[in-house]
Amino acid sequence: MSGRVLIVDDDPVNRLVAAAQIQELGYSVDAVDSGETALDALAREPYDTVLLDCEMPGLDGYETCRRLRLQEGDGRRRARVIALTAHAAAEDRERCLAAGMDGYLHKPVRSEELAAELECRAADGGLQPTPAEAGALRERLDALARLGAATGEDLLGQVVESFLRQGARDLAILRESLARGDGAAFAAAAHSLAGSSGILGATGLSVSCAGLEELARRGDLAACGPRLDPVEQAWRGVAERLPGGTAQLRVETTHNKC
Repeated sequence: MSGRVLIVDDDPVNRLVAAAQIQELGYSVDAVDSGETALDALAREPYDTVLLDCEMPGLDGYETCRRLRLQEGDGRRRARVIALTAHAAAEDRERCLAAGMDGYLHKPVRSEELAAELECRAADGGLQPTPAEAGALRERLDALARLGAATGEDLLGQVVESFLRQGARDLAILRESLARGDGAAFAAAAHSLAGSSGILGATGLSVSCAGLEELARRGDLAACGPRLDPVEQAWRGVAERLPGGTAQLRVETTHNKC
């Protein structure tokens, strides 16, 4: 396993522990104590992943990430930024994603959760589900199957079909509205996709869509563009884990191209 990781945290104990965890996982690691120092380091040399403390004095993690994304606009490789925060509410994750971060870890960081986030870079750079999110999706699907069995209906099949059909439609609207600069239509489609994803237990995808909605309602469609491809990849990843999802996905994709 290879990859370069930069830790950005003002607490020396947190930096030491995180560095040890990352080294144990087989990655190369550097650590800095402020957002300003991190931006300087990232301007000099490339890192695959940045673990970024949100609550630093001075330049906090949110503003550091926003400045990094502007800094990367000159053609540099895009680093995967993982938020480190003591807060676990959904709105905190939305704030992280709206600032341009790609993932989210709650302090104290557990080694298995850290490993899952770092492995996302090795996969494809998209929004990958954490083990907890993958488990929540399985539990939700099992619950829908049990409910359908109790009522004598193929409830799970109906939900999967509706999720795929509406999701493909929402993604098409997202791309079309982004191209024509229609923030209201973009926000409405992002809201719809967030809702259907949340119902299935795909919380990471749902929060990412909510972040897109928030950006669109603020009039920042320019920031939505780079986030749309990872959201679509994540939606397809969810679709492929649904019963019969891969086959239906091909049908919906073909239908929406016609």
